[in-house]
Formats: sequence, C-alpha cells, structure tokens
Amino acid sequence: MVNNTVSEADVETAIRVMGTLKGQVEREIKDLETKLSALHEQTDAKFAHLSEEAYTLFAVLVHDGMAGSGHYWAYILNENGDGWAKYSDTEVTTVHEEEVWQRSVGGQNNASAYCLMYRRSQHIITEPLDAIIPATIRAEIEADNANLREEVKAWDDTQKLERFRREFNRTLDEMEGEKNPGAAEDDSSYGFEKFLHRANEPHLLHHVVATDLAFRIFGDENLDNKLKTKLDAEAKHSLTIDGQSEQTLASFQSVYCAYLGTSVAYVEHLEAQQRGDPEQAVLKLASAFITQKSREKEIRSAQCWRADIVEKLQEEMIKLIQLHQNVVHQQGPRAVIPRIISASRVICVANKSVGSKELSAVAAPRQQWSAFAREFLTMCRGTGSDGGEHVSELEELMRWDAEGEHAQWRLSNPLPVVEEVKIDWGLAKDFATRLQEQHLTLLGGRQYHSGGNPSSGLTVRPESAQRDAMDVDSLPPG
Repeated sequence: MVNNTVSEADVETAIRVMGTLKGQVEREIKDLETKLSALHEQTDAKFAHLSEEAYTLFAVLVHDGMAGSGHYWAYILNENGDGWAKYSDTEVTTVHEEEVWQRSVGGQNNASAYCLMYRRSQHIITEPLDAIIPATIRAEIEADNANLREEVKAWDDTQKLERFRREFNRTLDEMEGEKNPGAAEDDSSYGFEKFLHRANEPHLLHHVVATDLAFRIFGDENLDNKLKTKLDAEAKHSLTIDGQSEQTLASFQSVYCAYLGTSVAYVEHLEAQQRGDPEQAVLKLASAFITQKSREKEIRSAQCWRADIVEKLQEEMIKLIQLHQNVVHQQGPRAVIPRIISASRVICVANKSVGSKELSAVAAPRQQWSAFAREFLTMCRGTGSDGGEHVSELEELMRWDAEGEHAQWRLSNPLPVVEEVKIDWGLAKDFATRLQEQHLTLLGGRQYHSGGNPSSGLTVRPESAQRDAMDVDSLPPG
C-alpha cells in the first residue's frame, strides 16, 4: 500500500527549491534587460548621424499583379507637401493620403509598394531654377514645355469637341425619336429642352442644348476664335442668338415655369392619391388647373396642355362624394358631420377654381354633391341629428355654391386656399429633375418619402414658393 502523506519536511524542501529557482530566473531577467539596454544604446550610437537630418517620403511606386505581369503606378507628393497624386499611364488624379497607405501595404490584395523614395527635407532645392540652369538650356526647356502645353491643349480640345458633337447629336436624335411630342398627359420628362421641342422651336432648342453642353464640357475657360468657330459649326450655328430670339427664349422660359408648376401640382395629386388623401387629391388637381389656365394660350401653343386635368378633377370629386355617401350610410349622419363639412368645403373650392366658363366640365360632381348635401340634411333632421352649426354651415355652402361668383356675402368660415403654383426660373432645373424622379416613383407604385415625412415629396408653397428661394432640400434627392 502506497503512503501518499506529505511530511512537513518535504514541503519545506520544496519551498526552498522553488525560492532558489525564482532567484535564478529573476537574475536572468535582470541580466537580459541590461544586455537589451546596452544594445539599444549601441544601435542609437551607430545610427546617431541619421537623426541629424529629416527625411520625407515623397514617392511610392506600386505594383498590382503577380510576378512577371501586372500594372504599375506611382503616388507622388506634390511640391507643397499637402497632397498626393496618382500617376497611372496617361491619367493623373488627386487622391487622399489614406489611399496611398491602403494600396501600398501588401498582403491585403495583389497591390503592394515595391519602392519608397525619400528626400532630405533640409536639402530640398528652394532657389529659383534660373539660378542653377544655364540660360541656353533653360530657353530650350521652356520652348519644349510650351510646345508640349500646346499639344496637350490641342488634344484636349479635340476630345472635348468630339464629346460635344456626340452628345449634342444624341440629344437631338432622342428628341426627334419621340413618337408623339404633343402628348403631355403621361409624360415623366420635364426638361426645358423637350418643352422647346414640343413647341417646335428648333433653333432655340439647339441653342439651349449647345450652351448647356459647352458649359459642362469646357467650363468657364476662354475659347479661342478657332475653337469657337468649330464649336458653333457642330452646334448648327446656334451658340449665339440675336436679341429677338433672346426675348422669345425668355418668354418660353416663363411659360415653361407655368407648365412646371402645373406638373408639380399634378404629381402632388398623385402622391395624395397613393397615401389615401382624397381631399388633398382634389385640391392639388384644382391647383394644377388654375396654374395651367394662367398661361393657357402659350401652353397650348407649346403642345404641353394637359387636357386630362379637368376630367381627372371630376373623377376625384365624384370619388370623394361617393366615399362620404358610403360612410354616412354605414355610420349615420351624426358621426360624420365634421367630415362631411370638410369634404363639402373642398368640393366648393374646386368648383370655384374651375370658374364659370368651365363649370360644365364639373357639372356631374356638382349635381351629385348638391343631391347628396340635400339628402344628408334631410337625414339629419329626420333623425334629430341637426348638428347645430355644422348643418348651418353646410346650408351656407350650398347657397354659396349656387350663387357662385355672384355671391354678395362671405362664408362664415373661409374655404381652403387653392392658388397658382409659381416656379422661379432659377430653380426650374432642380424642380424638373426631382419631378421626373417623383413621377417615375409614383407610377412604379412606390411612394417617395423625404426627411421622414410621408407627405413631403415635392412641397411647394403657392405664391410664396420662391419668396424664400425654395428650400430645395425639401425635394426628393437626385
């Protein structure tokens, strides 16, 4: 039988052995630290001369690929030391410093730096080149540089001119390819160029397309006469127009803004439909109607008249009336009196917006509303649900609607305001872009939400829409 009992003498012996080993380890650690410190001192002494001057990394050569194949480029610090540029074949682009470090470290992908170039900071040449380059060599260099600049500019101009020609012709071809330029009802493209095309103004169309392209491609640079002549030829001699054409163009811009305001109200009507707000759908159509009506002659002449607005207004008014008829029959008159008054006020203001000359266009909903209002009042009185002031207001609305523009008194409670939507020319392009996005989104069955507000798509305050230069951030982003 094995005795597993440990005596006190054995424990004391073990403790003495462990203490001896601990002392040896501590002495070895101290010895190693002394040697390491000495090595650091030797290293610092050996390379002390290198710390006397600062070196700056100014170029990184990178290879992307495998051994024997791949692509090479260089990152070079600019002469001011405040930015990097990437030189890859014929392309030179400005890059963030983070890219230099990310693309230069191997192991992450096939790209890795294979050469780093430094220069002594205090030995960078700061004196003018004139002081160190002989005059004859300097003149030759300057002449070569001048020739190179001319060759580069000529090549750039040729490429830009070719791009201008290609995009100019493509834009006009797309316009010509439009099957029915006069059909504005289902259009979702609100650009001024297409507006001029529909208006059959080819010279103004060419001018607008050409000047826009010239600015986008050439920017603000001063073009020499030779290049201007070539550019004007490619633009079918429309880069400049006479005073009369400028006046005509300004007139079309004004009409286009009215057309755009009509489109804004119409798209807001579509948005109201999708979020289930029939009253706003009617009010927005009424706003679209009066906006378009304000420049009827010119918009018709431009073949951009939306003939469907009155028809759709009539449909929406009938839908609103039928909706409330169903609610009355389901819930009874007393429960829905405030809603009936609200809907009736919308119907009245829509009737007023259409005006006496167009009343025949909304005759059906007016008659249906009058019959429903009379029936509703009868139901209220028959059930003892007179509704007090609400019923009185409904009677007042019926009387006011019957007298129309000839009424010599005012309603106790003002009707909702429906005004012409006015777009400033300076904001027209932003509106057109966002209108197209919003229209396509709505037609695709998806309502666009902006800023967390489900009803905030293309929000325009009539009359005052441009008073505060229109917060474009309230529009859908492009």
